[in-house]
Amino acid sequence: IKPIAISQKRIGELEDHLMLLYTGITRTASDVAKTFVPTIEQKNKQLFSMNEMVDQALNLLNSRSDINDFGKLLHESWNLKRSLSSSVSNSVIDKMYLEALSSGATGGKIIGAGGGGFLLLFVPPSKRVKVRRRFKNLIHVPFKFERQGSQVIFLDQQEDYSLRNKFR
Repeated sequence: IKPIAISQKRIGELEDHLMLLYTGITRTASDVAKTFVPTIEQKNKQLFSMNEMVDQALNLLNSRSDINDFGKLLHESWNLKRSLSSSVSNSVIDKMYLEALSSGATGGKIIGAGGGGFLLLFVPPSKRVKVRRRFKNLIHVPFKFERQGSQVIFLDQQEDYSLRNKFR
């Protein structure tokens, strides 16, 4: 574990530019991973580039560089991730991503192994309303970075939340 030191102001700026959307596409991450893990050694160039992007992102966030460069970096990393396997994305996700870009996002990526789940978008605050309108049928998940890790803040075991989400 390597601690990351980024000013609270810069973290707030980053949070203001990120949107998390649930694509509604379910998949098993291990099934997606199985499509690229066996050939992972042949993907060294992509993996090395993706690893370098982590340092680039940290350097960018710890500098006075334009925060929008982070969105461009996310876009580059998404393209590299897609090159790992045809199962990382699909035509529905690709369409969503292109629509997000045409609505004002400057970058993004599927969270996790790919194939579905959550789409993280980098959207300038002035474009957020347009992106939300475009994806009004998807669940927008507001979030903030947490210094102590992810936590469930409320969960009623007796409640069926799937119906509530269906009508959002």
